[in-house]
Amino acid sequence: MAEFFDVVFVADPRFSGGTSTALAAEIRAARQAGLSAGLLPVMGPVLRKAWPVHPAIAAAIADGDVAVIARGRTVRTTFAILHHPGLFTLPPAAPLGLLAETAVLVLHHPPRDGAGAGQYDLAAVLGNIRAALGLDPVVAPVGPLVRRQLDAMGGTGMALLAEDWTNLIDVADWPDRAGRPVGSPVRIGRHSRPLPQKWPATRALALAAYPDREGIEVSMLGADPERLGRVYGTLPGHWRLLPFGTMEVAEYLDGLDLYVYFHAPEWVEAFGRSILEAAACGLVILLPAHFEPVFGPAAIYCKEEEVADLVAEFAADPKRHALQSARARAHVARNFGLDQFRARLARLRPDWAALKGARPQNTPRPGRKTRQVALLMTSNGVGLGHLTRMLALADEMPPELEPVFFTLSQAADLARQAGYAVEFRPFHRATGADIAAWNRALAEELSDAIAFHGPAILVFDGNTPYQGLCDALAAAPDLVSVWMRRAFWTAGHARALERTGSFDAVIEPADLAEILDHGPTVARRDDVHRVPPVLRGDPGALHARGPARRILGLPAEGTLALVSLGGQANYDLSPVLAELRAWADGRPDVTLVHLVPWIGARPEARPGEILLERYPVFPLMRAFDFQISTCGYNAFHEAMLGAIPTVFVPNEAAEMDLQIERARFGALAGASLTLRRAQPLAAARVLDRIADPQVRLLMQEAARRLPRETGAAAAARFVCDYAQLRKTAPR
Repeated sequence: MAEFFDVVFVADPRFSGGTSTALAAEIRAARQAGLSAGLLPVMGPVLRKAWPVHPAIAAAIADGDVAVIARGRTVRTTFAILHHPGLFTLPPAAPLGLLAETAVLVLHHPPRDGAGAGQYDLAAVLGNIRAALGLDPVVAPVGPLVRRQLDAMGGTGMALLAEDWTNLIDVADWPDRAGRPVGSPVRIGRHSRPLPQKWPATRALALAAYPDREGIEVSMLGADPERLGRVYGTLPGHWRLLPFGTMEVAEYLDGLDLYVYFHAPEWVEAFGRSILEAAACGLVILLPAHFEPVFGPAAIYCKEEEVADLVAEFAADPKRHALQSARARAHVARNFGLDQFRARLARLRPDWAALKGARPQNTPRPGRKTRQVALLMTSNGVGLGHLTRMLALADEMPPELEPVFFTLSQAADLARQAGYAVEFRPFHRATGADIAAWNRALAEELSDAIAFHGPAILVFDGNTPYQGLCDALAAAPDLVSVWMRRAFWTAGHARALERTGSFDAVIEPADLAEILDHGPTVARRDDVHRVPPVLRGDPGALHARGPARRILGLPAEGTLALVSLGGQANYDLSPVLAELRAWADGRPDVTLVHLVPWIGARPEARPGEILLERYPVFPLMRAFDFQISTCGYNAFHEAMLGAIPTVFVPNEAAEMDLQIERARFGALAGASLTLRRAQPLAAARVLDRIADPQVRLLMQEAARRLPRETGAAAAARFVCDYAQLRKTAPR
């Protein structure tokens, strides 16, 4: 028997504004009403960038207020509440697995903007929902402005809910401004997402609504100076602009005396969640007249040019200010409280109470999880960077998401040794295969792997998405896909960005040295989900020197220098190694320990030198007094975050990332030294410095001043969230 929920919310949990906060309130209302609630997360075409799940939705899931319905499950529900028409402008790419008795489509956005331009085809949306659910939804506008547009459309055969599906809020969550004295100067403000349409259309109107007058202080949360500057030119100097997300909304509102919200005529504010939050705080609110049908006595209605005088009047009359403040909060509690949710459902289905009592109580516990597969694909790589980042991701995945590797790396056995299922395919360079033929074979073999494992998500870590990968993804349109790519690209790599469209999202692990990055990915950061540096292992849990040496079987005494120059398949570092050995010949107190690379040529140890075969070596890095290493993403961040004194020898092959820039950053920060192949004669001077214990101590102190946060867990959380999304739009 299919599992049953009283209500299932069908929504894109990545919306950053009012749609998600309204959904979070309804989830909470369902919990307070004792209803079983499920969330069927959808990836709609509205959001084109790699948005994470809204924190309020993530918290509701973590707290068990709502159960995420995993892909592949079929559930029954009395009420399916579909939040936002933009989710179904196209039909779902795969069955939703939802058997609903009643469906409600909540119109959080109007069919047309203020200039009359179409925002979506409502008839097509209704048709797509009918195809997906097998029934016609009841259309529920969130406010009178949206309803007015529906009335003007003449019905189009839709079932229109008699009441508006307004946002709900718990006033207990918001600071009570009622009764507090007005500040001097009077503080007025507003908050919204940073869309230019959410602001007055001209600079003159903006200055009228947010005036430069003695005794008035203006602040704005959610302002983008660059966007506003394109509309207004020079921004008024008295405006205090705070970017979106700078502070909690409740904290911001608690510091205001009046809330003033005006927007451009082409913007139709379907409801006004930000206004509702201000009213819940008991702020005196000044709005244009078209909001009166929504908020009634909770606000004062005026024109922009009337704002300054009204602000002065309320500042001069504390009793009037206190009365309006209390009126706003009371109106919200009475008309928009969470208790309205159950009553709303009962009006929608008068027979619901009787039906609910007759239901079989097979409701799943919110904590129940369905195990799914994450297919982790890595490119070949001349080292272990791509594979190591994916192992870091796999190590942090929750039990309900099983990592399976599909890798081109010759070090595939490392993933097997870590306990993961692995499929290995050789790169065309390793076999001499024709590139076009190899890509055709890759597409077929990857498609077979997708069909066999049935993954909920595919994650690729590599510099260039292969044509075979793109073709396999095109053949699996319902599969969610993510590209994880590090930065510091050369200009020659820029064409790979043309294949971004093959993926549903991009994760970019941050680089501590990014201030020196001027490559082609820098301009694309607004479109990606950024996480702190991803590395495998906890920099705060490295083994101490003595235990680490015992584990590795190294001498307990003496100075040990780890040499990690990679396989040198594409960049010969033998001149540097020769200078290093010549220096070590004059330093009998220093022992060179060569880390044997998993890919490339195996080094030969001279008498007195040590060969070390170990992966991962990072947890044991304190066994060494210093290291001489290439400067790939992983090696650099392990050295910086682990505070390992290092001489970086960048691999400067044309196909590589700009390792020299990371090395320069480490040197600028005082946390590392640099030795280039083109300057081998500098080796003795550089090595003499790092052999000095005082120099190493200063390098460690400098490294510890750098940001310490790591991002593997955050990346895994993002992947897990995206694995649950049902797609309703092609890539």
